[in-house]
Amino acid sequence: MIAADGPRSPTRTYFKFPWWTHSYSQGCLTAKIRFRNIDSEKAFECFRPEGPLAILPLGKTDFQVVWSAPLHQCRQLAALETSAFLDQLCTILPNGLEPDALLDSPAAFPLEISFAPKLHQQNVVLVGESGHRCHPVGGQGLNLCWRDVETLLQLMTSASCARRGLKAVPGRYTRLRFFDLLTVGLATDLLVRLFSNRQSAVLFVRRLGLFMLKHSRLFRRVSLQAMSDGPSTLLHNLPK
Repeated sequence: MIAADGPRSPTRTYFKFPWWTHSYSQGCLTAKIRFRNIDSEKAFECFRPEGPLAILPLGKTDFQVVWSAPLHQCRQLAALETSAFLDQLCTILPNGLEPDALLDSPAAFPLEISFAPKLHQQNVVLVGESGHRCHPVGGQGLNLCWRDVETLLQLMTSASCARRGLKAVPGRYTRLRFFDLLTVGLATDLLVRLFSNRQSAVLFVRRLGLFMLKHSRLFRRVSLQAMSDGPSTLLHNLPK
């Protein structure tokens, strides 16, 4: 049985999976926005004082906006009329980005990092946010879900599965996903703390990281590979 029923998974609760969670003081607002004259293959990540703002391509000129801020502020923004919401969004967008239309109803929810140390019990496996959840910085939550699906599909269609049967899949799935989920969860948590801290030593580390991203092509490629394909891929081959 595959349980992919979201972060409040009733399947996970019914089968009594171990579950660890930590709530942030932030909330998150999501909305689908159509922009004018925008590169449809470019994503944006802005580190703002109230929290990170991600603008992720969905195809053509449609983008998913993921706006992290105090939860009460997110809820106030979600309750605004369409025109007022787009006006507020305009005030924080990077130069050159112009929203054209709101395509859905904005949703606000609290942020947390959650993790099931064991993604299987008997013949039940947790896939996607039923088994883990992280801060949306960098769009890593969605990437983790896609890699869950990819790993499970590869296991179920592998030659070893054909020989040994499906009973071997749940345990191998947990072992293969553990490193990726743990390292990405820790990395997103570190980024949140790094960009919400004003201590001088932390500011230096933050500025150094941004400097490297701006000036080092190799650092950008390594960072992109880790975010897109998972940190474990860096153990096998580094981008050139």
